Amino acid sequence: MERFLNVQFFGLLAFGLIFVVIAFVYLRRYLKINKACTKHVTASIADYDSEIKGHGSKRETRFYPVLSYTVNGKQYKTRYHTALPSVTVGIGGFKLTKHINKKREKMEIQVDPDDPKQIAIPAKSIALLSIPLLLGLLFVFAAFITLPRDARDAGAVVNIEETTEE
Repeated sequence: MERFLNVQFFGLLAFGLIFVVIAFVYLRRYLKINKACTKHVTASIADYDSEIKGHGSKRETRFYPVLSYTVNGKQYKTRYHTALPSVTVGIGGFKLTKHINKKREKMEIQVDPDDPKQIAIPAKSIALLSIPLLLGLLFVFAAFITLPRDARDAGAVVNIEETTEE
């Protein structure tokens, strides 16, 4: 039983720490992008690029927005690296995809003044950070919950030896 608890504890702890490390990698990337992308501009969705991922029946189409915006009087079009949400409905073998964000819809983005093709969508970036961090903390918390009460208080336990008087 004790060995099972150790495996369960360390498994949950390791899994949680992996998620926390992923969150810190995202945090580092987020801070780097936000440090570089300081200029706020309004962009519109000019089009969508599509990419098919997966094989066989597990194939899905992801739609990446192509954003159009102006920086210092020059027009730019850049494909954003993260797919925006869309809804796909299958009807009689046909699939209809509806984009949550429509073409020509305006959105606020941040641009690197030195490299205007480098962009960030602030709300999208922070959402990516919060998911693995919350999952990681949940697994770390679950790891400590699985420990029996006496193992959690191991530092406070005093080993008392029995002595017999002759």
